[in-house]
Amino acid sequence: MVAPLSLALAAASKSAPIPIGARHRDLYFTDGSVTLLAEDTLFRVHKAWLQRCSTAFKTALSIPSPDGGEGMSDENPVLLAVSALDLERFLYVLYPPTVGLYEPCSLNEWISVCRVASMFDAQSIRQLAIREMGPLCHGPVQRIVLAQLLDISQWLMPAYAELTVRDSPVTLEEGKLLGVETVERPGQVRGKLRSHADRDERVR
Repeated sequence: MVAPLSLALAAASKSAPIPIGARHRDLYFTDGSVTLLAEDTLFRVHKAWLQRCSTAFKTALSIPSPDGGEGMSDENPVLLAVSALDLERFLYVLYPPTVGLYEPCSLNEWISVCRVASMFDAQSIRQLAIREMGPLCHGPVQRIVLAQLLDISQWLMPAYAELTVRDSPVTLEEGKLLGVETVERPGQVRGKLRSHADRDERVR
């Protein structure tokens, strides 16, 4: 599920010059201790915050960098193979513009947060994102799709169960989202639910 940080580093040649990106308007702190580059945007944040929330960053950034080493300047940032928008949304959880309020508020924003948190093994932030996404999902089909995309296993069975007992059948559009194999599963879940119900009835 979780990719090592080394796999999240952009595949860039160290011998090739790195273009200097634009500094993020909010998430470039002059007193920060590590510079990150996502696409063409520079982020400068505090190493301790990243290490605190992310096992991957804790391991990768635990090795002291010499002056001018990777992550120590805009000219030599840590390259991350994530979109600037996804990283921005993730970092806004660590650095909320308003104390007590999270900047991500839409489903798409929390999907970004969950995706980056999963990549960097930031489990507490991943769980926060999962909790925030739940009420924002529109029905069982969307929960199943997101559960498969983001490896949220605890969503699957309840969503399948809800799908099997609802009055309306799976639509063509929903079928395309779920895939043929997934569309067949509600019938399997219905059978399991009936088996459990029959067993409970016999016990009584």
